[in-house]
Amino acid sequence: MGDSKKALPACPTHDAFMVQHSFQSWELSLGRGTLEGFRCPNLSCPIVYIETLEGFHTLSDHGKLTRLPPPKSAG
Repeated sequence: MGDSKKALPACPTHDAFMVQHSFQSWELSLGRGTLEGFRCPNLSCPIVYIETLEGFHTLSDHGKLTRLPPPKSAG
């Protein structure tokens, strides 16, 4: 995958490293073009990570993103 200096995000549901994905306009209802991000390796999982949108989201079958709440900190 190259010399990436950033850690890969992990799916909060499956605790598995996510894989890079270029979301196409037909996958997301964000207009034209692509958006770089990550998907869970479990293809039935709706969780995606998009850094430019600041974190984890669920992706519906209709292309709608819903932001997941941040994980609760231990303490």
